[in-house]
Amino acid sequence: MIEKIKVGGYLIIHDEYKDNDRKIALIHRYNCKIVNSLLLDETIWWRDFYSELEIEINKVENARLRSLFINEINEINQYKKDPSLFRSIYYVVLKS
Repeated sequence: MIEKIKVGGYLIIHDEYKDNDRKIALIHRYNCKIVNSLLLDETIWWRDFYSELEIEINKVENARLRSLFINEINEINQYKKDPSLFRSIYYVVLKS
């Protein structure tokens, strides 16, 4: 996708934080530079997303309806086991 950006064009990438150094090297390999980035750490994901999602799912009293959220429940449980896996980052990339 980066190779399709015109010189002087911007791209915003949102990805997991894992392998960050490798991703930065890849961005630079395509003659791009990172003009800004925003790290969303695990505390942000919990406070602004997963805790709110859990509250709303727990409001569903009907077991059959609640079962529709099994993927989300599993993801919340995964978060609780290892919150560090849920770090993500935005890169604002400029093609040189």
